[in-house]
Amino acid sequence: MGFLKSLLGINSSTHEKITLTDQDLGVFTALNNTANKIIWKGSADFLTGKIDLFLHGSKEALDPDQKDRMITLLENKVVVGSQVDKTLREQYENADKDYSSLEKHFSYISISAGSHEMNISLEERDSLYHFNVHLVNNEVMDVSIDS
Repeated sequence: MGFLKSLLGINSSTHEKITLTDQDLGVFTALNNTANKIIWKGSADFLTGKIDLFLHGSKEALDPDQKDRMITLLENKVVVGSQVDKTLREQYENADKDYSSLEKHFSYISISAGSHEMNISLEERDSLYHFNVHLVNNEVMDVSIDS
């Protein structure tokens, strides 16, 4: 049995959960550990409740640019939320669908940081489609929809 565990990497250091505590954003868990580049997953309060956060970084810290953009977005969540609501309302109007509020039609899933942009992912309650709102400098640039 020890041979199989060793062969499969069970209980080895490569399968240990790596965590990072950031003084501003809290505790993160490593999702992908490739060399020294790590995708970190954390969470934060965002408008209607907890939302997952995804940032790149090293074993020692979150990427400083992505962290700064995430903090700025979270500090301006009411303004950003209003922009997201307006953009989603426009999407519904373009599709000739009735829209009452973001909270009625969507649930927030995550915020992820890219090299120069931020993405807020939401799930449409009725269809389970994912709406990805792309932001640059906390301004909505566009929306993509995944079915």
